[in-house]
Amino acid sequence: MNILNTIKMVFSLVFAIAGSMFLFIACKEGLKPYKLPKYGVETQGIVIEMYKKAYAGE
Repeated sequence: MNILNTIKMVFSLVFAIAGSMFLFIACKEGLKPYKLPKYGVETQGIVIEMYKKAYAGE
């Protein structure tokens, strides 16, 4: 195996590992909204003030 093939192999391996890490993090963060109803705490309260969100398109 020459040096060029070794460099290509290492380069590919680094990007495969980095891509796997990003995929894992994205899945972990993407499932957070589904955990709230299961582990969240329900409470009661009074709304004292509301603001309309300003969007860039308006």
